[in-house]
Amino acid sequence: MGLRNYVIDFLGRIFDKGTGAQVDVNLEELTGQVATKELALQSAINLIGNAIALSKFETYSNGQSTQKEDYYMLNLKPNQNEAATTFWKKAIAKLIINNECLIIKRNDNIYIADSFTRTDSAFYENTYKDIIVNGFKLSASYKESEVIHFKNNNQNAASLITSLYNDYGKIIELSKASYKRNNAKRGVLKIGTAYPQTEDAQKKLKELIEIRLKEFYKADAGAILPLTAGLEYDELSKESYKNGTDSRDIKNLMDDVFEFVARAFQIPPQLLKGTGTEITEQLKAFVNLCIDPLAKNIENELNAKLYVKSDYLNNTYVKVNTNKVKVTSLADIANAIDILTRNGVHNIDENRELIGKEPLRTAESKKHHITKNYEELK
Repeated sequence: MGLRNYVIDFLGRIFDKGTGAQVDVNLEELTGQVATKELALQSAINLIGNAIALSKFETYSNGQSTQKEDYYMLNLKPNQNEAATTFWKKAIAKLIINNECLIIKRNDNIYIADSFTRTDSAFYENTYKDIIVNGFKLSASYKESEVIHFKNNNQNAASLITSLYNDYGKIIELSKASYKRNNAKRGVLKIGTAYPQTEDAQKKLKELIEIRLKEFYKADAGAILPLTAGLEYDELSKESYKNGTDSRDIKNLMDDVFEFVARAFQIPPQLLKGTGTEITEQLKAFVNLCIDPLAKNIENELNAKLYVKSDYLNNTYVKVNTNKVKVTSLADIANAIDILTRNGVHNIDENRELIGKEPLRTAESKKHHITKNYEELK
């Protein structure tokens, strides 16, 4: 069932014309709670941020793997106040929420800007000013080549989600209100014709209705409602006024919010909700559709700003490796390791890194081998 038809059907079940129920709220003025949207959005941000933080920033110099200043900065300590994991999670959150993230480099450290002003230019470099880092405003302005500026190519997904939820949140709030009405205690207080009309009697009646009945309804355990002569109380059964809305309807609507947030970021919905059993397949789809394109975007910007053209053309660059994000066991990759080794693709150190172990870094562990069955093509 499509989203529109689902909503119409759901509202139809809440406000069944046959029941004569009246809508006692103004739909235009009702403000939906943002908790569900924020939970779904933050879940997506954390999932993507954790995946990038798990990735390894591999640095190469003239085609050879190296571990120097840039490697240390990107993988361990970007600046004197943040570890790499915290830094990249924060960068991803900025990128998702604001559709862009500005990083400046100062004294071999990199910092994420809280806010900034950008002036775009067609034939000259863009300029950045009014930059604030951790509450401190920088007086200097920066050119495009002096900053690292991540930007999503798509429209701002977070803003689109908020716009959609502005309407959808109202439906969730209506369903919550209906659920509360359906499950509230209700009864009929019968006042006999012989009930005295004196001022004292009317005062006691008002106290009964406004105080004692309220306390009676709020009691979690058993409670007694004292009644004087001439008064009779009958509690209504829920079936007599319940119109069909239950907690499952609310949960289904909340699940819908997770669905469209997941689709906005190319995340398998079950993975974002933490349901389902095919976790390996979900992670593969998540990495292929969401993480790898984002990692490539980050990789391209880092190479463009950390290295000059001649360095990159001479195979000096950084690569974002997302292999650690995927859930694999030794049994899953044992055959692949064997094939990569006997074909001369991997050496022992590279295989050890593939399974999360430290490389040996010896002359023997860096050698490549090939089986005798393979001959040169002539």
